[in-house]
Amino acid sequence: MDFRKLQIFLCLADEGSFVGAAQRLNIAQSAVSIAVRKLEHELGIVLVNRDRRATRLTEEGLLLEARGRELMNHAATVEQQIAARKELMSGTVSISSPSMLATYYLPELLSTFLDAHPGVTASVTQVGTEDTQKALLDGETELGVIVAERCAPGLLESLPLKQERLCLIVTELHPFAKRAYLRLSDLRDQPLVVYEPGYFVRDVLDQLFAAQTFSPDIRVTTNFLPLILSMVRKGVGATVGVGLVAEEETDLRAIPIVPRIDVNMVLARVAGRRISIVNHSFFEWVGKQSQKDASKPPHHIDSAGLPAN
Repeated sequence: MDFRKLQIFLCLADEGSFVGAAQRLNIAQSAVSIAVRKLEHELGIVLVNRDRRATRLTEEGLLLEARGRELMNHAATVEQQIAARKELMSGTVSISSPSMLATYYLPELLSTFLDAHPGVTASVTQVGTEDTQKALLDGETELGVIVAERCAPGLLESLPLKQERLCLIVTELHPFAKRAYLRLSDLRDQPLVVYEPGYFVRDVLDQLFAAQTFSPDIRVTTNFLPLILSMVRKGVGATVGVGLVAEEETDLRAIPIVPRIDVNMVLARVAGRRISIVNHSFFEWVGKQSQKDASKPPHHIDSAGLPAN
């Protein structure tokens, strides 16, 4: 149905005459008559009873008037919503992210963006980096946090978020708590609480342990970060994560692992694929933030006493 013809018909219903509708719309009376006749032809019904004394809507015309006004109001609402998104007054930033970054890094990043755009909301889904990249490429998510090493060249566009060193996370009472650094061989017979395969940290551990002469003593496997930290605090085992964890969880200690292993997290999207206005705006905003942060020294664990590598 042509919205312009519907608008003319509704104006006719308001004014009660073809002359009044033409004057209100500032068009010729014949244009009003033609538009209404075309609308009747499209619908296959008579909408208006025409006589010299008055112009009255038929029963079908009255039905179209009621439903037509609902339709026009809905169209106006949609236009307002689209306009609001263009001005970034509404919409939802949707991101898939591994739990550590979602817990310790994204809150500050998202809160800054949301404070600047009060009508915008955020939805964060906890997903491992491997599954996030697959979801991006399959079109199941528009934005995802992955590691730079898994950013498919030519397929994904990415922005740097955070670089962190891989560490063993322990309690203050753990035998390793005072150590300046640890080698992987130090983890022989060390109970561990780790992520499931598909999370970058777990996949790196599996690769590293594959080159060792011993197998890791994995006591608990879960992707639920609060459970991992609770198990560490209860002495079930240590976990492997980034130094940022110990910064936020002040009762825990982060012992760097040598040789040094860095985790470079990036915000990624599929290159060249259109995404929602609000997600696109957030991606562009993160890019500007990354440029501002480029001159700042990266966070690192105190390296005093660490081997050069």
